[in-house]
Amino acid sequence: MALMSPRFRQQPRLQSAASNAPPFRRGEISVGVRALQEALVDLGYAMPNSCKKNDCDGNFGPETERTVRQFQTDHRLSVDGVAGRQTLTTMDQIFLAHDPYYKDPLLENAKLQAQLAGSPGRGPYTCTTARK
Repeated sequence: MALMSPRFRQQPRLQSAASNAPPFRRGEISVGVRALQEALVDLGYAMPNSCKKNDCDGNFGPETERTVRQFQTDHRLSVDGVAGRQTLTTMDQIFLAHDPYYKDPLLENAKLQAQLAGSPGRGPYTCTTARK
């Protein structure tokens, strides 16, 4: 099962966890866990010990496990505190539908390039000052 949301699709560890190969569970420390924690925070789950000043620690400890359990309960999933296929697929569907916090770097770069190119028929440095 491939994750499709811009937030998740470029994350190899999230992709493998979504295939239960292996899922995220207590004890793992990785950038994938950090991405999971950031996603949970963006979904409104408080993680004050794991994520301070918008910087998550990437450690799947007791707080992350509790938060995953709460997410699972809220979305009527099997509640085991392990983030695998069901949990990540549900999160992915939420982010596919609406993710106001994630900025896709490729899309943002394309928007910047379009802005630098200027409007059609005009270059980015066109002079519009009239002589008097």
